[in-house]
Formats: sequence, C-alpha cells, structure tokens
Amino acid sequence: MSYEICVLDPQIAVSREAAFNAWNDGVYMDTSRPDTDRSAPKWRIREALSTLDSSLMWKEPKPPRTRLIAALMGKETPPRLALSADLPEGDESINFYVYDQAVELDLPWSPDPKQTDAIVRDMWRYLEKLSQIGMNAIYDTERDVMLDLASDFDAVLKRYLENIKDENEDEGEAEPKNTLGTQTEVPTAIVRNTSAPRAADAPFTGNAGDGKPWWKIWQSKIK
Repeated sequence: MSYEICVLDPQIAVSREAAFNAWNDGVYMDTSRPDTDRSAPKWRIREALSTLDSSLMWKEPKPPRTRLIAALMGKETPPRLALSADLPEGDESINFYVYDQAVELDLPWSPDPKQTDAIVRDMWRYLEKLSQIGMNAIYDTERDVMLDLASDFDAVLKRYLENIKDENEDEGEAEPKNTLGTQTEVPTAIVRNTSAPRAADAPFTGNAGDGKPWWKIWQSKIK
C-alpha cells in the first residue's frame, strides 16, 4: 500500500478539516489551470522542486489536440490539470502531482523495508522545500493530521512500514505498482469527486479502501 501526503496552499487549508475536504473533494482541481499554461503557479512550484537535485523526472505536457485532429480521432482530449514527476527509489519511485494550489506525493507501493527510511527522508527534503515557498499546510492522508516536519518523521515512517507489511501479507489481491521509468498518468478535468465530506464523528481509515475518495482510487489504478 502506498502512502500519500498532500501539500496545500494554506489559503485552502486553514484547518485539518479544511485540508481533508480540499484533498477529499479535489478542491484544488477546480482552480488548477491546464499543465500547458506556463504562467500557472504550478510551473513555479515545479521550478522550486527541481532545484533540489537532477533525479526528479518530469513528464512534459503535451499540446492539446486541435479541433481537426480531435474530430479525426473521434474525441477531444480534456486538459491535464497537474504536472507530474517521478523520483527514482530503487525499482520504484515517489510520484509527484503538482497543481496550482496543491502537491500530492505518493510513496512507492512495495519497496524493500530496508529502503523505507531513505524514501521518507527523500520525501522530507521536498516537503521542506515546499514549506519554504509557502506551501506549508501539509496534510497526512494516512493519519488524518496536519504533518509537523519537526516532529512527525518517526510517525510517518512507522505508518509507512505498517502499510508495506499489510501489502505484503495481502495475497488475495494484486495491487497496482509503479515501476521505475514508467511515467504516471495525470488526472484530467473530467475526473471529479461527488462524495460527501467525511462526517466529524466518522472513523478515518487512511489512504485505502473506503477511506480514500473514489477519484483517488481511480487515480491509483492507473499508476
């Protein structure tokens, strides 16, 4: 099982509840411009992330189809709303989805447990960079808390190890898995969430099963 962190513009995540709703409902998708718009905030975020090292592998945006080409192919292509990148981690990778007001980070699904510490530390470097540029509302979708970079490393690592253990023990299902060199698909404008926000007294089950928005379940299946 993966582990997802959602880094948000604090304007749309003034509380844990607001952060959950923004992540659960895809609020930042509503405000995110197409990935081909280089004046969009996502490109400044991409530039900041790229300064850390040269290992981050970006998937370059494709120009939208013209009406003629779309007509010939029988369908139009909706605009992609996020820039995407992979950070190699052994045979897998950390996946980045960069919107104008949010960045989603998905950790590898089934790494060697001995690699998990290094993987989380690599993610931490990028979380610190995002925090430095003002994206400092960091929502931990697994633990349903606002992540504290100063004190939560061990808690995230522990939960990630538990997820991997659960994944390895589950022999009844074949989970989707990222492989190095396979770029992930980027959600488009037609992927919408219509589920109601989680009730205040409802149990939180983390980034899996019924605790994950349906549109994120769809997203995970194409990775």
